Amino acid sequence: MTSKKVYFVCGNDDFLVNRKAQAIIQDCQRELSPEALIEIVEGSVNNVSEVEAAVRKFKEATQMLSLFGEKKLVWLRKVSFMGEGATSRAEGTREALNDLQALLEQASSNDIWILITASPIDRRLQHFKSFEKVTNTTFIEESKSSATADLLICEECKEWGVSITNDASKALIAKVNGNSRMLVQEIQKLATYLGVPGSVINEQLVIEHVQQYGEGDFFEIAEAFFSFNLKWTLEAIDRYFYTNSDARAVITSLQNRNRLLIQLKTLIDAKAIKVTPSGIDKKSFELAASEFSQGSGVKDAKSSYSVFTQNLWYLGRLAQSAQKTTLKKLIDFQQAFIKAFERILEQPNKQSVVIQELALECLV
Repeated sequence: MTSKKVYFVCGNDDFLVNRKAQAIIQDCQRELSPEALIEIVEGSVNNVSEVEAAVRKFKEATQMLSLFGEKKLVWLRKVSFMGEGATSRAEGTREALNDLQALLEQASSNDIWILITASPIDRRLQHFKSFEKVTNTTFIEESKSSATADLLICEECKEWGVSITNDASKALIAKVNGNSRMLVQEIQKLATYLGVPGSVINEQLVIEHVQQYGEGDFFEIAEAFFSFNLKWTLEAIDRYFYTNSDARAVITSLQNRNRLLIQLKTLIDAKAIKVTPSGIDKKSFELAASEFSQGSGVKDAKSSYSVFTQNLWYLGRLAQSAQKTTLKKLIDFQQAFIKAFERILEQPNKQSVVIQELALECLV
């Protein structure tokens, strides 16, 4: 029988797991006395002997009442021995997990509450299934799942008294590559920037104020350029060179975006994929991927060399650009980017001018 005082929170995103744990602790503190203690045992380990030591220390903490008899919560934090590594598979670890499971099954004290958080987690483990039966278990999906990321954004916006448009939410997820910590931090930053409760975070605000995370794609310049908006592109270039001096990363960003657009335009013109008002038709995209993805030489990793490794919402945005131009124009862009790169090598002190002239050449 599951005790309401025993919690197990796990997932493969340590930030989200810890966030949920903090919420549980706040709920517990409403029922515990104000003097209740929170005793933390670290579960992040490197070998079997450290696993055994952590479980032993945790057992001792759960069996020992506070000096003055007040209630307490014991938290086994950041358990790292329930994943797929060698330490998790070791016999000594399995025995330690057996001890931990027995402890959870017998937990009945009204004065001691138990919380265990684990990341990463292998849900195929027998111990995971056993823990589910005797604890209040929460498994948290990674924020790179669009549903999880959307929920996280909505929760954080509610916390800060702002709202966000659907397009802004999708743009934010794309810019931070689904990183949960960055999603939360960027919502906090944008809410603070707006400064007025009830304000709305829109897509333009995200594009202008959120830095690209993880892949080094200079989002605003590429977004402006492939919107074929010369004024916005020149303004974005000015903003970039206000704090930067190297244009090579900008050209790389443009080439990466253009490379995807060439692939996407080819598939659209060949009617291999369908574009609807809401984006790219998922079924047609999956059929095209099964037929053509092998030729890219890229499998699972996100790469601009393969359109089939990209986020489908992001490709839907690119499809809007692809439908406004021709395949020949996109190939001309690629040639112009190469020439601009050569000019930068020849004129390293005029890099911002080269990029401005590139925009004028391509978009006028």
